Amino acid sequence: MSKEEQRVAMVTGGTRGLGRAISIELAQRGYHLILNYRREHGEAEKTVALIRQSGGSAELRPADLANPEEITGLFAGLNRLDLLVNNAGITRDELLLLMRPDSWKNVLATNLTAVFHCSQFAARLMCPAKRGVIIHIGSSSAASARTGQANYSSAKSALLGMTRSMARELATHGVRVLTVAPGFTASDMAHAVPDTVAQLSLNRIPLGRWGRPEEISRTVAFLASDAASGFSGHAWMVDGGRTAFETEVGL
Repeated sequence: MSKEEQRVAMVTGGTRGLGRAISIELAQRGYHLILNYRREHGEAEKTVALIRQSGGSAELRPADLANPEEITGLFAGLNRLDLLVNNAGITRDELLLLMRPDSWKNVLATNLTAVFHCSQFAARLMCPAKRGVIIHIGSSSAASARTGQANYSSAKSALLGMTRSMARELATHGVRVLTVAPGFTASDMAHAVPDTVAQLSLNRIPLGRWGRPEEISRTVAFLASDAASGFSGHAWMVDGGRTAFETEVGL
C-alpha cells in the first residue's frame, strides 16, 4: 500500500490507557496513526514504539485540547483524515455544593468543547473527500448518575446530542459520526477511582467484571470499518450491561 493510499486516523489522548489500546488496534488494521497527547512524552514515545514494532506507522502531535489555538496547530498541514477518535478526557470529581468553577470549566473544555473543535477540523477534511468517520469516546455516566460528576456527566451527556446532530449534518457528505460509551474499564482513569466506588460499580455490572481496553478498541475499529457503513448517529454502550440493568430496576 502506498503512502497516498494508506488510511489516516487521529486519536486524541492516544498514547496512554484506553487511547493507547485504540491506537494500537487501529495501527494493526492498517491505519497511519496521528497520536495527540498533552504531556508525558516518554509514554507517547512508548506507544509509537509499540506500533512500529508490530509493523505500523505513527507520528506524535502534542497539544493541550483545552486551548483552541493548539487544536488549530494539531490539524495544521493535514490534507487527509479518514478517522478521528475523540478520546481525550479528564475528570475533576467534586460534590455539587463544593465544586469549584475551574473544575466545571476544565472538564467541559476538554471533554466537550475540544471534541466540537476537533470534529469541526476533521469534518472540513472529510467532507470534500466524501468519506470519513468521527467517533467520540463517551461514558455510561451519560445515562447513569454518579455522585460528584455533575461536570463529567454533563459533558458526556452532551456528546450524545452532538453525535446525532453531527451525524445528520454530515451524512450527505459521506461522513459517519458515532459514540462509543464505555462503562468502568481497566484504564488509567478508572484506576484513579477510590476502591469503595470501584467495588460499588462492580457490584452493579451484570457481567461481573470491569470492561477491558481491547473490548473498546475493537468496537471502535469495527465502527470505523466498512462492515459498519450503515451505522451513524448512535451511541454504543460497552458497559457489561450496567446501563440496561439500572434502567430495568430503576436504580
